[in-house]
Amino acid sequence: DHHGGGAEALRLAGPDNKTKQYDDGVLRKRTQVETDVLAREKAAHELADALPKEISTIPTIDLFLPEALKDAVFVGHLVTDLDSVGGAIGAAALYNGKAALASDINSETAFALEEWGVAKPPTIEEVLKENPNAKICLV
Repeated sequence: DHHGGGAEALRLAGPDNKTKQYDDGVLRKRTQVETDVLAREKAAHELADALPKEISTIPTIDLFLPEALKDAVFVGHLVTDLDSVGGAIGAAALYNGKAALASDINSETAFALEEWGVAKPPTIEEVLKENPNAKICLV
């Protein structure tokens, strides 16, 4: 069971809703960031619900795309987290390439990929076994 960000803050809501209560009983005050995230939860859900459900409904735009990046493998930084994986997936989609992971993902990233039905990219080692001459781009 994965929990990340606002979902984790909601799961750990303390009795007064101003604190977080961990599974081992430890109680601590919410941070300002957690409070702000939870205050905007409804707006975030409305925004997410307004996004197109099918990728084919998103308009395409002609962009300048350097040939050197076409069909490259895009990989994020080590200690892979959501921005690392998201950057690799986005760049791979933009440049018709392939996303790869630099290391194992954390629970927040696993939660996000599962929540939005995005397949977990293979590791860079797996990609290079398949194609040792692949062009690699760090995102």
